[in-house]
Amino acid sequence: FPGATNETLLQKFNSVHKENNFYEIPQRREAAFIVRHYAGKVKYQVTEMREKNLDLMRQDIVGVLKNSSMAFVRELVGADPVAVFRWAIVRAFFRGYFAFHEAGRRQRLGRG
Repeated sequence: FPGATNETLLQKFNSVHKENNFYEIPQRREAAFIVRHYAGKVKYQVTEMREKNLDLMRQDIVGVLKNSSMAFVRELVGADPVAVFRWAIVRAFFRGYFAFHEAGRRQRLGRG
């Protein structure tokens, strides 16, 4: 997203993810967006987000994520080969997803 500002980045997120059940636009106008995680809603401020997230994912990893069977994962990298999200954010998503999956499995087995 070269040349983007915090405002244009937020506009892009809102337009691309507005139909996503895990994405929410705050009720009052602010430079933020909300992601519904397994543990609840988390608000992310876009101020300085671009500056903090300049390290790019390797192209082979972007390719694997683009071909994921999970729509949300495919949306994380979008159509642009230069991923907006840092590898750490994607890794955190998968850690959370698998932790939630494992907790559900343990609960079903009566070990939770």
